[in-house]
Amino acid sequence: MKRSVILLILLLLGQLTGCASRLPENAHTLDREAAMTELSQRIERVGYRRVRISPGVDEFLNVAAAILEQQAELMYEYRIRAEFHRDVQAFLWAYQGASTDELQAAARAFDAQASADEDKIAPKLAAYQLANRRIQERNRALAVEISAQMLVAGYLLKEHRDAVMVFALANMLSGLTGGHGNRTHDNDLILALLRARDQLQLAREANALIRIEQATIAAIDDLQRDLERLNQ
Repeated sequence: MKRSVILLILLLLGQLTGCASRLPENAHTLDREAAMTELSQRIERVGYRRVRISPGVDEFLNVAAAILEQQAELMYEYRIRAEFHRDVQAFLWAYQGASTDELQAAARAFDAQASADEDKIAPKLAAYQLANRRIQERNRALAVEISAQMLVAGYLLKEHRDAVMVFALANMLSGLTGGHGNRTHDNDLILALLRARDQLQLAREANALIRIEQATIAAIDDLQRDLERLNQ
């Protein structure tokens, strides 16, 4: 078999057996809203349609679809929450990279100029923290499911290695046009497995984008403790 075909197969296997993603290297400077908009568009293209193709594999295929659907819904909830707490995010963005002491001083200075209690940043930080914690808890649970299903995906792809090789070779011979005749992701096992791979990878990306907020939660935790001590 040609070396290029073997390399393509190994690439497919590697993508399916990967572990839960690390945070992006540019996590601290990433425009999360733009990234989530682009990711939402890709999720919409792949979709999360349930299928009935093979009794022994349908459960995995539909679990992968369900995970992507849940992760997409959580990402939407995250975006709504971020919009609602836009003033808090603007404050945190303005002091991005600041130490706890610097953030504490900035919060005190901000609240000292507030004309009413509802304009103060400290209570808003607490509300933001609570809402974000709930999202992060669900996001962590989904991360565990994604990792588990990635392992199942790797096993299933290895089980169907010969069919994947035939598919890869046919794709190369057709110039990677994407044409598969009457075969679709809804009626062909190999195409369905590859879509499940895409679904899990998209879910993993969404999960990683939400996890970036963990550092923000930690910073708010420190700030809240310091503010509480000052007010005692």
